[in-house]
Amino acid sequence: MNVLLETIIREWGPKPQNPTIVEGLPGIGSIGRLAVSFLIDQLSARKIAELYSPHYPYQAIVDSRGLVRLPRSEFYCSTQKNEQLVMISGDCQPQSNYGQYEVASKIVEYAATLRASRIISIGGFVSPPEDRDLVIGVATKKELVAEMVSAGANIEKTGIPIVGVAGLVVALAKMRNLDAACILGQTTGLGPDPAATRRVLEVLAKILDLKLDLAHLTKQIARIRSVETKVEEIERKLTNVVRKDQTIYIG
Repeated sequence: MNVLLETIIREWGPKPQNPTIVEGLPGIGSIGRLAVSFLIDQLSARKIAELYSPHYPYQAIVDSRGLVRLPRSEFYCSTQKNEQLVMISGDCQPQSNYGQYEVASKIVEYAATLRASRIISIGGFVSPPEDRDLVIGVATKKELVAEMVSAGANIEKTGIPIVGVAGLVVALAKMRNLDAACILGQTTGLGPDPAATRRVLEVLAKILDLKLDLAHLTKQIARIRSVETKVEEIERKLTNVVRKDQTIYIG
């Protein structure tokens, strides 16, 4: 019997009421996943659901105990100042265009069922190194854009495509008249970017009135910058060696 031919959400426990939903799957700079994982830990959230999809990679995930499971997204809930937050992250992105739409649609459908007050997706945006301090905000309404700008986000006036579930969730929410926004951290996209993640979380914390201890991310940033400095120094030394050893041929 075929047990997983469509995207499904398995839920348990009491359903959240009118929550804010924050979504961050793996993507550019791992910003969405890092940010939501950080929130789940900081807010001591409890797992309330799992999403499974045949559009996730065709592989099984094996944990440190040797136990196997399917790739999935996980939904966590926490109550902060009388407002419930549902945070969604997971192992991977869907592997096809159709799968991206199906998973994003499932998340929006879930939000509509809970009568979510809004959806906020988190992702990354590749840019040159000189622009890496920026956080970009987009939304379904002018009022939401203004709120994001007040919290420290910028508007990318040239227009940008937001690839993946992070973008589709917002666009599909608009079609269902749900309030939604996306916060993008600018990054080189060369690897996990805790610095961009921190900037995104600072904006999100202002929007949701959250008090977050970002010290752990600060330590990660320092470690990564230390490694980057060492790599740059090695590259400079290698460049100097190459220049000294260059032989000029005239023919």
